Order: sequence, then C-alpha cells, then structure tokens
Amino acid sequence: MTLVLAMSYDEGVIVAADTLRTIYDENNKRLEGSKEEFKIKILHNRIGIAVAGLGQLSDACVSAVQSICRSRTEISFEEIEKICMDYFKFSVEKFNEHNNKHVMGMHVLLFGISDKGKKFIKHYSFEKDNVAIYPVNIQQPYAIGSGVSVLNIMENPIQINETNPDVILNHFLKLITQVSKEEETVGGDIQSVLINQEEFVNLVYDGKEAKTTIFKWKK
Repeated sequence: MTLVLAMSYDEGVIVAADTLRTIYDENNKRLEGSKEEFKIKILHNRIGIAVAGLGQLSDACVSAVQSICRSRTEISFEEIEKICMDYFKFSVEKFNEHNNKHVMGMHVLLFGISDKGKKFIKHYSFEKDNVAIYPVNIQQPYAIGSGVSVLNIMENPIQINETNPDVILNHFLKLITQVSKEEETVGGDIQSVLINQEEFVNLVYDGKEAKTTIFKWKK
C-alpha cells in the first residue's frame, strides 16, 4: 500500500506519496517484484487523483477514469466523482468476489480546484462490503494508506500551520522519509504534485535530489 499526504496552501493543493509498489498474496505475504511507480495522476484540468491499496487494480481503475476524462474537453468535478465511484466500487466488489480471502481495499483521494475556484480534497474508502466518504480538513495535512499508524505515534506531529508550499512540501518529504524507515510498504522515493489555477508541478525526490517538471493547464 502507499502513504499519501495532502494539504491546501494559499493558491492550491499539494499532494505527496511514496513511489514503492508492493505486491501481496491472499495471505498478506509480500511477493517479489516490488517496484517504483508514480501514484499521483492528473485526471483533467486542475483535478488529480491518488490511490492507496490493490496496486495493479487501482492502476487499471485510474487509467480507465483518465481515458474518459481526457476524452472530454469539459467535465465537471461531479461527473469525475461519479465515474470514480462507479469504477472503484465495481472493481473492489469483483476483486473480493474472486479473492474472498483478501481483506484489502482501496483508499482514493480526489483533489484540486473546482470550476468556481474552490480548493478541495476528498477521501473515499472502498472496502469489501462498504463504501465511505470521509470529511477532510484541507488546511491541515491529511494522510491515507500505509504508515498512518506510524505517523500518529511520531514525536513530531503531522499537523502544521503553514500556507507556504515550499514549507509544506519539505514537511511531507520529511514525514514520508521517516515513515519509510519504520514501515516496509512505504518507500523512500517520493512523488509530489502541486496544483494551482495556472499550472501543476510534478516533483520526484529520490532521497538525494529532486527533479521538477512544470505543466501549464490547457486553456
């Protein structure tokens, strides 16, 4: 599973996640073949997604949702939300139907800026027999996935009162790096995405240096 952190700042939203993809069998035994993979994806202008849990299945769901969103010149957040609910709910139900010993589900974050300029972060949980939507205080760091229990007992609390994106990003990098030393399903290499009205910034950190790419939104 993945550790994902998210928070708003003055002009938009920042999300960070480790890039380790771990694979488990039905007895929750870790299999060989773990690899690095980006977990944060852009669905449409100013709207992104991050998923923790059921790696290859969640990748397939995100790819399906991306293909629908990118085929549309305009699409509302409400439509994207419904597409995500349909795909993820159906996929988890079918996965558990054919893997009844497997107890893992998926946690999904949708985040970005609405057509009206409102920043949002929404958390959805898709489990074997339940779908839930959790309230998110976007002005404080919000965490899903592996390592959340580690975060809760760390000496330095996850909460920060900050609106500077550089400070928030550095805080996220530090937190994920610390958790990766305690939790085997969380890696030390990190991807982060910053979304605002004008652009999104993709940053990849390998523990030593960061590589940044900036993309302008389509008009």
